[in-house]
Amino acid sequence: MRKLLNSRSLRHLNLLEILYCNEWMTTKAISEEVGLSERLIRSDIAYLNRGLEFFEIQYAKKYGYCLTLFDNYSKSAIYKYILKDSLEFNFLEILAFGTGFSASTICKHLYISQSTLGRLVNRLNQKLKSSKMEITSHPYRITGDESLIRQFLIHLMLEKYQKATAVFSDDSLNLVNDMIVMLEEQDESKIEYTDKYIMQVCLLVSVTRTKNNHKIPINNDVSNVFYQNIISDKNSLKKIEKIFCKPITIPLLQQIFDIFLLESYLKSNVEYESSVFFIKRQDHYRHLLNKLSVALDFEISNAEHVLNCLLNEESRKYQSNCLLYNKRKDFIMNSHTNFSAFYNLFVREYRKIFKDWSYSDNIMFNRCYCVLVNWDKLLERLEKKKDITICLHFNVAERHQYFLAQYVKQALEMDCNLTIINEISVETLEQNAANYSLVLTNKEGLTLGSTPVIACSLFPDQKKRQLIKKRIKQL
Repeated sequence: MRKLLNSRSLRHLNLLEILYCNEWMTTKAISEEVGLSERLIRSDIAYLNRGLEFFEIQYAKKYGYCLTLFDNYSKSAIYKYILKDSLEFNFLEILAFGTGFSASTICKHLYISQSTLGRLVNRLNQKLKSSKMEITSHPYRITGDESLIRQFLIHLMLEKYQKATAVFSDDSLNLVNDMIVMLEEQDESKIEYTDKYIMQVCLLVSVTRTKNNHKIPINNDVSNVFYQNIISDKNSLKKIEKIFCKPITIPLLQQIFDIFLLESYLKSNVEYESSVFFIKRQDHYRHLLNKLSVALDFEISNAEHVLNCLLNEESRKYQSNCLLYNKRKDFIMNSHTNFSAFYNLFVREYRKIFKDWSYSDNIMFNRCYCVLVNWDKLLERLEKKKDITICLHFNVAERHQYFLAQYVKQALEMDCNLTIINEISVETLEQNAANYSLVLTNKEGLTLGSTPVIACSLFPDQKKRQLIKKRIKQL
């Protein structure tokens, strides 16, 4: 959904992301990275610094610019700032939570002219077409696939606001909380806080859209126990009637609480036996988990739980996608190098098994995350260091060889469990080469069969250290 941002907002987002990932950057380096003039970059930074709500872009003549987030803010705050500053997302939020607006009302609210409004609508409609949404006029409202509109709003609320539930009325929030308690009692389970918060936002969006007469296609399942319990609960019924100001029927309840029929927060043992589709998917996922287990040489002790979590992730009514910031992708790719390596393994095996299906990056990251956090003790396995034996063969004084061994061990201690062996004789080196993971030497052109050899002078310089670490990862 970054495509919805105008060029200025997108520039600001790219600039903040680049500065976040680097310590200091000169204006020239930023210019080369983003392909913009240095003058425009200085202007954008001056604009961003006026906010100063949670960050500061410092400048030093020698080093350039550095983004400093205040200690009590995380990377998520960058995306909240962009969404709050975006004309496009503010406009869509107004439309989505209303029944229809005149041009003058919108212009007054957004402080824009009617000609600007016309251009804004045309630009957004071109970009929303692929998402099956459209902005109509007279009055202005957002229409299209209601399920996709609700999903868009859910993620907008979650990404834009620190506490999204505060945006909605107290009556709606009290109703939603009562329904969640009722569901917990019905299933004799308890929803975890993070899941409960997401469910609150999902339901609050559904309540608001349903109240404004926006409907999704439903199956008229009047026998559902959850709906029957609401109808028979006078207290809950009274709260719903207070919000909607009309008699409550099961079709109306289905519009509000459809997420309860399909969401997976409370499922521990999923029964998909009645669905041929899910039986096939279950077999595919079980095969995937077996492949991952073999590749890592590590048993999945809670395989059925991980399998159920994967099936639940796939069956969600509102998928865990994002608008600007995919937290799960960021977690996998930027928090630990072993996580990104696991993701590459996951995608490779996933595409072999599900070769007839195509998936977005968001879906792949969500399912990889699901396995990563639910596979018991996987983190310990991924962080297990390799046992590496490095042989040093240098034609130098004994004391230098000892100093070199200490130097190499210190440089690589974070990457592996390292054993250093010093060999003086070439004959002994050739005889024992198969016992070594890697040989470092100052002898040019030395080859030792399948044992990798890296030549350097007295010490491995920075380039050689990077090469050594690369070879160790390949072992």
